[in-house]
Amino acid sequence: MAAWLASVAMADWRCRRISNRRILVGGAIAAVALVVGMRPAGILPSDAVGAGALAFCLLMPSYLLRAMGAADVKLGAVLGLWFGLEPLPYLWIAASLLAGIHGLAYLAVRRAAKAPAGDDARSAKRKIPFGAYMAVAALGTLAMGQ
Repeated sequence: MAAWLASVAMADWRCRRISNRRILVGGAIAAVALVVGMRPAGILPSDAVGAGALAFCLLMPSYLLRAMGAADVKLGAVLGLWFGLEPLPYLWIAASLLAGIHGLAYLAVRRAAKAPAGDDARSAKRKIPFGAYMAVAALGTLAMGQ
């Protein structure tokens, strides 16, 4: 799972895109672990599926408002499947803080470079790889033994 999370972070940082294939691999890793009794994060399979579904539903409005990419929503569902419900708010808060720092740094660099005003808000949103920051927060959670 750690290797997969690292690959998600690198893909999102590099291309600002997480492929559906990559998301499916993460979901498959979590599902297989649940089925064979490895119980990621010590949760029951029913709790994992519920957390994944709830994460998907909670993040979907952000996608519909174009504040988040579809892959970020699907990644949230996979993280719910892996970690369960309890750590998800902390993962999202940590990812949001990291993304906020990224956004502030982007604005500072853009202002220092006196970038042209033609850069629209939609393209600026795509410059922040929220999925990468969710993956980094999840790696931190794994490292802390969750």
